[in-house]
Amino acid sequence: MKPKITFYAISIIIAQLWSANIQADTPNLDLMVKGTIDVPSCTVSVANNGIYDYGKILPTIITSGTGHTDLGKMTKAWSVNCDANTFMTFKVTDNRSESASVSSHDSRTLNTFGLGIVNKTGKLGYYTIKMTNPTVDGEATKLFNTLQTSDTDIYVRHSDIIQGWGSPNSLAIGRDFTADLTVNAYLAGTSIMAGPLTESIDLDGSTTLSFAFGL
Repeated sequence: MKPKITFYAISIIIAQLWSANIQADTPNLDLMVKGTIDVPSCTVSVANNGIYDYGKILPTIITSGTGHTDLGKMTKAWSVNCDANTFMTFKVTDNRSESASVSSHDSRTLNTFGLGIVNKTGKLGYYTIKMTNPTVDGEATKLFNTLQTSDTDIYVRHSDIIQGWGSPNSLAIGRDFTADLTVNAYLAGTSIMAGPLTESIDLDGSTTLSFAFGL
């Protein structure tokens, strides 16, 4: 009986050593998933740094009462150029919103922007911004904002309204986006200005365009 017990014990030891040797030779390799999500880099270009300058304005054109004087339209070509395909939208902030006068012929207050304060409490006037001639990579496209989609033009609106190239459910994709932005400024009447002008004053319209892009 004793030799049999010894042989059994030796068999167990050999089996354990063989198993350990097999496990040590098993190769391992990690599967890894990597990559980089790269946000496009874009540059906005416009003549005269986006300044629409009406030059010297004679005070004699200011009307009495609550009327408005049309100063005319000025158009500049805007372009946004990116280093990769992307969509392009933007919001605008009227930095002089408290000074936008109420127009008798345009009550759509989301698309009127302030020109500044005059006579301490008066409002100097307002202006509108119209977006036309949109292209993406040289091809004509649609324009949209939260309130409308158009093949030709839209009024730019503030107060968290989104506007851009394409349509809300089908944004245009490309690298080069262009459009004309036309400013039409109006001077308020003396009643809205809180009296006649007693000294020189500058038009002080200021709007920030905040662009959003990426895929």
